[in-house]
Amino acid sequence: MIKISKKPTNVTFEAPSLPDKTKAQLDEVAKLVKTQKNLRILLGGDSETGKTLAAERLATVLKLPLYKVDLSSVVSKYIGETEKNLQKVFIKAKSKKWILFFDEADALFGKRTEVSNASERYANQETGFLLQQLEDYQGMVILATNLTGKLDPAFLRRSIKITASSQSKKKKNSKKK
Repeated sequence: MIKISKKPTNVTFEAPSLPDKTKAQLDEVAKLVKTQKNLRILLGGDSETGKTLAAERLATVLKLPLYKVDLSSVVSKYIGETEKNLQKVFIKAKSKKWILFFDEADALFGKRTEVSNASERYANQETGFLLQQLEDYQGMVILATNLTGKLDPAFLRRSIKITASSQSKKKKNSKKK
């Protein structure tokens, strides 16, 4: 069973946990929604820097439901099953006008490699399938990762990049010194 959970979308921009730069970038993305149908947002940054909070706030501003895709219920060890599961997610999201949120996206949207065996070829096919699904989906998809360098360059080229750096994390780190 594929798990997709609705995230809260009542988060305000006034809360101090995101820096002004991130808020401004999210405001720009919110403006783009009026002119572009399929937006891909990449939220990169260290752990606990507000990537999930940024996604929730964007959904709040847009008044759209944000759904987190549980990767453990989508990814399968059986060939072709991951693609089937992802296709179900995109079909359901399309009919509901959801914002899809993939946290720890590097686990699913990884770089393609040189093919030297069948498992690498399959992994590359899976990435190609995901790219196709993202292109066809006429809604917003948000990818969050703290390992941006592990993502396939094709995802990076197709995404608006926002780097999250939480003010509260900076304060915590400066207190430790």
